[in-house]
Amino acid sequence: MDFLTSDFLMALPIFIGLGCFVGFIAGLLGVGGGAVLVPALYYIGHRFYPDSLPPEVLMHTALGTAMAIIIPTGLSSTRAQIKRGAVDWAAFKVLAPALVLGVGIGIFVVSGLKSSQLQFIFSIGLYVLAALIFFKKEGGEGHPVLLKWFVASPVAALVGIFSTLVGIGGATLNVPYLSRAGVTLHRAIATSSVLGVVISIPAALGYVLIGAPIKIDAQGFIGFVNVPAWVLIVPFSVLCAPLGVKASHAMPVKKLKYVFAILLILIASKMLFEALGI
Repeated sequence: MDFLTSDFLMALPIFIGLGCFVGFIAGLLGVGGGAVLVPALYYIGHRFYPDSLPPEVLMHTALGTAMAIIIPTGLSSTRAQIKRGAVDWAAFKVLAPALVLGVGIGIFVVSGLKSSQLQFIFSIGLYVLAALIFFKKEGGEGHPVLLKWFVASPVAALVGIFSTLVGIGGATLNVPYLSRAGVTLHRAIATSSVLGVVISIPAALGYVLIGAPIKIDAQGFIGFVNVPAWVLIVPFSVLCAPLGVKASHAMPVKKLKYVFAILLILIASKMLFEALGI
């Protein structure tokens, strides 16, 4: 196969290890893998594709590949949640159109940015995600007005833009928003799973389209999506997610989430310093 180059073969065990790690963390902490996938894919590209992947598109390919990797997991979760009847379809109908619009805006923005600029934005996004983990509040009074279209639409559009620029499925933002709107936690999680698919599919397609005109010498890329990486990471992520779920019953998940947030801050700081040339 054409993509079985020396670069790919050297990166192969790292792709497999990354898939296992992302799946385990997602199962253990209940967080999406995008925050880990994007920086990992960025540095893999920098290390193993130095001659074939232009530096100016390293972040673009990391983001595009991460969004494509999120799709299978999202579809699997969506199918399970729909079968259980846990999705709040009324909330979905309010949020979904604006999310897609936000994704479209995000892709348009990405198409005009350099890799270093995307690094800067991604770093700020990781700081935001870390803050959400640290200061997350459980429960609270519901505010149904948050699901009125004139409030929900601009918020959902911003979530779509943010998710596209940071390479996440949006659950970290959608779950607390739905909870604040009065949706019960298990239905908020279920609805966010479906909304994650609404974000990830058009975002991945967008990265394919804006990357198509770019000449990437590395084999196996479709636009800004690294197909061999996708093929390897997805199955191992799916295999290891149940192990993370099992471990979550024996480990202090709340404390581990704080450790994960600190990890995000360290990753964000490294990428921010690089983007600023420090």
